Amino acid sequence: MTQQAPPPQYQGGDIPPQQPAPSGVPAATPTPTPTPTSGGKAKGFLFRIIGLVVVAVVLVVGGAIWRNVTGDPSTASVGDCVSGSEKDPNNIKVADCTSADATGKVVGKVDGKTESDFNANYEAICEPFPSAETAFWSGKSGRKGYVLCLEPVTK
Repeated sequence: MTQQAPPPQYQGGDIPPQQPAPSGVPAATPTPTPTPTSGGKAKGFLFRIIGLVVVAVVLVVGGAIWRNVTGDPSTASVGDCVSGSEKDPNNIKVADCTSADATGKVVGKVDGKTESDFNANYEAICEPFPSAETAFWSGKSGRKGYVLCLEPVTK
């Protein structure tokens, strides 16, 4: 009986040597790796677009709800009431007309006016609304905003 030398031991490097399968055991065949298809990329892109649209809708709806909950004056419409003073625009809020805090009722809303237009002659802006006694401008300085023409609240 002849003795066989043990198989060589792997010492590192790129690829280990192939070991012969023991007798009676079939040699393992490598499992093929699936190749990615372009359909997977298209689905991923579509899901990203849908995700971005959903996020945008949530932000817009959430912002609108937040403005309504906080009483932001940009949500005011004709017939709504506001509280606060036009002398301190940061305190103007949409309010319930029956509230003791209500100070003015919106009789007109005029878009597209700059702060300079408003300061120059807010009476002319609200002239189409004869019951208006005060006005409130909101917007970014140097840009166009809106004017709320207000009449006193009668309680």
